[in-house]
Amino acid sequence: MFFCTSESITAFLSLLTTYPLQERILLDRDRVVSKTWYNEEKNRWEMHPVAVPHAVSKKLIEHVRIRYDGRAMYIALKGEDKEFYVDIKV
Repeated sequence: MFFCTSESITAFLSLLTTYPLQERILLDRDRVVSKTWYNEEKNRWEMHPVAVPHAVSKKLIEHVRIRYDGRAMYIALKGEDKEFYVDIKV
């Protein structure tokens, strides 16, 4: 026979509600990171412009720097130590 206390039920429910959120964050992050690559000629990480709106809507961006001429951005994702170059001159 198994006895449940209110604390064990609360802990179990909190585990159920947080796990899908963490999984969703990782899936969203994987979707954004899959659109990045390392450009060996220019020695920098780059991101496809299509990935930027998804990263913004999912709140994965730490900070953004816009180049002085407004034709490129440098985006840092949360939990990353590098910036990604995004060409926005399209």
